[in-house]
Amino acid sequence: MNCKIIRNSVYRYLKSNPLLRRTIRSKVMVKLTKKHNYHRRDKAVFRSRLQIASMIDRNYMDPDVGELYVHYMRHEYNFLGTGWRNWSGEKTGGETADAGIYEKIWWKKDILTGYEYCQKYFHSGLIDRLPKGVDIKILWELGRMYHWPQLAVIAINDERKRNDILVEFVCQMNDFMEANPIGEGVQFYCPMEAAIRAINLLFTYDCLLQMDDTGILTENFKTKLEAYLFLHGEVIACNLEYNFTEDTCGNHYLADLCGLLWISMYFDGNERKNNRKCLMEEFVRTIQYQFLPGGSNFECSSGYHRLASELSALGVLAITTMDCVWQDQKLKRILKKMALILQSFRGIDGRMIQIGDNDSGSVLKLKCFYEGEKEDTLRVDSVYGLICRVIGEEKNETEIPSIINRFGDAYGLKKETAVLTEEEKLQIQKLSSDDKQYLKNISRRFMYHKRECRLLPEEINLKACIIDFNKEFGFIKISAGNMELFIRTIPDYSQMELAHAHDDVFHWEVVSDHSRIRPDLGSIAYTSNPKARMFFASARSHNVPVHKTPIIKRSGIFAAETSAKGETYFDEDQISLIVYTENYVHMRTFVWKGNCMDIFDDSDDEFL
Repeated sequence: MNCKIIRNSVYRYLKSNPLLRRTIRSKVMVKLTKKHNYHRRDKAVFRSRLQIASMIDRNYMDPDVGELYVHYMRHEYNFLGTGWRNWSGEKTGGETADAGIYEKIWWKKDILTGYEYCQKYFHSGLIDRLPKGVDIKILWELGRMYHWPQLAVIAINDERKRNDILVEFVCQMNDFMEANPIGEGVQFYCPMEAAIRAINLLFTYDCLLQMDDTGILTENFKTKLEAYLFLHGEVIACNLEYNFTEDTCGNHYLADLCGLLWISMYFDGNERKNNRKCLMEEFVRTIQYQFLPGGSNFECSSGYHRLASELSALGVLAITTMDCVWQDQKLKRILKKMALILQSFRGIDGRMIQIGDNDSGSVLKLKCFYEGEKEDTLRVDSVYGLICRVIGEEKNETEIPSIINRFGDAYGLKKETAVLTEEEKLQIQKLSSDDKQYLKNISRRFMYHKRECRLLPEEINLKACIIDFNKEFGFIKISAGNMELFIRTIPDYSQMELAHAHDDVFHWEVVSDHSRIRPDLGSIAYTSNPKARMFFASARSHNVPVHKTPIIKRSGIFAAETSAKGETYFDEDQISLIVYTENYVHMRTFVWKGNCMDIFDDSDDEFL
């Protein structure tokens, strides 16, 4: 009976959602015919959307973006800690008269190991069967075309480099289209990657199209590229990353929908217009599903909150561009809450506190941050600024990278003076006598105790500090002068998807004078090694007590569960966190006297 009810509800949902119906139909046909057939079902016309003139202002181009020009023109890219590596392979003549010799790029070859992806179509078990040390994500980062929006910005603001960039775009895109036919090969294995690539290339093509005064972008090339970009939408729509059996979805599905919205924004066609309303409604429904009432993303990671927030903002940008009268105040409130949480994540050094997984997830990298040769993946300013522009609210314009403001100008986003703030201070009251007695009663049963004392750069007086406490996501941010203290508390795990969660409850770190004390080891390293990933997600990679039984039980790299619950208690000079698991109870108390912080750990289970 339950199966019948579930089946009927699925049928009703699919009946009202042509996007998911199309995905199922496509997968069934592929299974029957063993072929992928992607073709244009109607004539779609490309429409330029940017107000390109408003972007021409050399004052806003970041110097470090200009420095990247040399690397990119040499086909040198830096992904996930690889360092600057040259991805060039075979040399060939370019299509344009000015191209000269063009060096093709290894779009299917792992630069670190030399492994080449020769498969035409992919099965679900491919990644598990890759040779040791091979990481498919490295190639996907290359295929996202992060470098092209940055080169487009350089072309807008530097006439001397403009023609060289246009020529490189023609040669490189012909190279990519030849090596990666629509729907085939490693660069089309994951629809999310195709969606992010489409967004980057649509923005780039729009920019370059409007400054090509010498006809470097030939009519033949434009026809070919536009068809290729349009068919990215066919690949995405026919392979939406939605879990039909469990009726769930994650950031991949949100990226799929965002990519489709951008393709719909740039291409006018009958089929696109027919699906447009359904696509918008599904996008809004997905945002409301993936973000909790307080604005936190349900994947329990600050990095994935940033990624999903950027996808949400870019999707809403596309919706408002297509339908200027479209408004949804409820969605606007959700976006505002997303931005406020990003603002809370951000430390005074400009980097966010990392909770859970971090794999440098981004969509449009108009602004890059490097520390030497290593990219800093903990920046949130660009995404925060983008959301502010999309919803028409800005706290302080100087906090937002100027290029994001110009990006907003280019798409006609309004700039208003509304203040993006909510309650900034948590009023600390003395614990009630009942709460104090409760904590004493618990501590009496504990057999195991440890204490650590740390000297902080500044004094902490909770009554005088600004305290941001997010119970939903699970963190405390204490601002005291030129120092910030972040404490990881227990979130509401019952509302969270735990694939990207870490066993990091009780973790703390200090940001002071643009440096960090006890930074989170489990957040700063990306690796494809399964054992290493499991280690970074474990308690041993965080400043937390280590029990034999972890708070989050992992059954795989992206599979975890927990029944743990907890409470946070604030007093005038201390904060106590209690976590209850099936096997033990653990309490960590932070006590401040001047600039001395005592950390007391008490539990009924032995711990390290």
